[in-house]
Amino acid sequence: MAEMFPPKKNTAFTLVLTIRDADGDLVTGATALDSEVSIDGAGFNDCTNEATEIGTTGIYTLVLTSGEMNGDVITVQTKTTSSGAKTAVNVIYTAVRTIADLAFPATTGRSMVVDANGLVDANTVKVGPTAGGTAQTAGDIPARLPAALTANGNMKSSMVEILTTALTETAGLLAGGFKKFFNVAAPTGTLLSIPDAVPDAVGGLPVTGTRLTAIPTLPVALVGGRIDSSVGAIAANAITTASIADGALTAAKFAADAFDAVWAVAVRTLTAFGFGVTVTTNNDKTDYSLANGSIAAATFAANALDAVWSTAVRLLSAGTNIVLAKGVGVTGFNDLSAAQVNAEADTALVDYDAATGAEAVAIAGQITALNDVSAAQINAALKAEGYEGAITFEQIIRVLLAFATGETSGFIPAVPNDVEFRNPDGSVLIFHGHLDANRNRTTAGLDI
Repeated sequence: MAEMFPPKKNTAFTLVLTIRDADGDLVTGATALDSEVSIDGAGFNDCTNEATEIGTTGIYTLVLTSGEMNGDVITVQTKTTSSGAKTAVNVIYTAVRTIADLAFPATTGRSMVVDANGLVDANTVKVGPTAGGTAQTAGDIPARLPAALTANGNMKSSMVEILTTALTETAGLLAGGFKKFFNVAAPTGTLLSIPDAVPDAVGGLPVTGTRLTAIPTLPVALVGGRIDSSVGAIAANAITTASIADGALTAAKFAADAFDAVWAVAVRTLTAFGFGVTVTTNNDKTDYSLANGSIAAATFAANALDAVWSTAVRLLSAGTNIVLAKGVGVTGFNDLSAAQVNAEADTALVDYDAATGAEAVAIAGQITALNDVSAAQINAALKAEGYEGAITFEQIIRVLLAFATGETSGFIPAVPNDVEFRNPDGSVLIFHGHLDANRNRTTAGLDI
């Protein structure tokens, strides 16, 4: 049946299968049939129904329930105990809809019909959601399409559809304004560039004569792109060092010869200091001098000089207690009283950080450790110490011992002769010498 193709998901389905042997021949009368189903790769479970043979053909049918078909991939295996028979495996791929769901052949009022010319005729009863919408009659949709549909398929719309009312204009002005505003290759302004306020209101654009005339007029002295003004028109203290950026005033900012007008004379008196400063040359930072009498008493505050020099002896009390006497120089550096010395001594004693009991015990232990020297340490030190060049203290003791108590040889034969001094048991030669004819020792050498 066409309704079975493709197999519909979650709908009962009759599977037709064959059981064959190793040679591919059909097996009839298969015994102990056992059919199992797997849904979307899950484990196999026994089918509700069992396969039955169609006559004695070796062809069998198996009815799968809707639950056993509720998956995208249905795998069925049918086993038998018949000798030589192989397990039959079948895989079914389901679909949500089958051919029957297309309602073919056409059903009046709810399906599409393809005529002899290959055109699809649609009988649309309603446009809208299920159980709703508006019933349509022949020609409704074409009648609603604007007659202005262009040959290129473009749909034109009028402003009436936007404003829901007719829009009157002088011919071409709206189109021209629209183009003027939007026909820009790389626009930087948007509608946000226009203040969102009522025209002529605070924050809005001026549109009437009242608002436009409220804009202050520029001074009539505007000449050549600048506003000329006098110094007197600038508020007091308006220009300060903080208001001038670093490096803002460069030579290029001043008119030509502006500096020459100031410094081009042989002697220029600068009077902005309250007294005259005479510059005798135009050289930078040279020959600057104060004119005679330029610093007058009136330049200083009242009694400013008397406060310094009006006393015979001036005591500088900024922590030094130094007496400055006119015509004498600086004296008084030794003017320290006994009380001051005593106070300084008391301060030093207070600042002294004496050792605590524990610190004193630790120091005593360190001193004791200096005297705790072993004989081995003394012996090692004496061995390491050199005398008369490379002779160690140990070598000196061994020489003295050999000379005093050791065995000797070479004294009895006629001189000159060589003599030897050994250790007390005579096993080790300590040093040797040579006696001349007068039995004087002329040479000697250590052998240890």
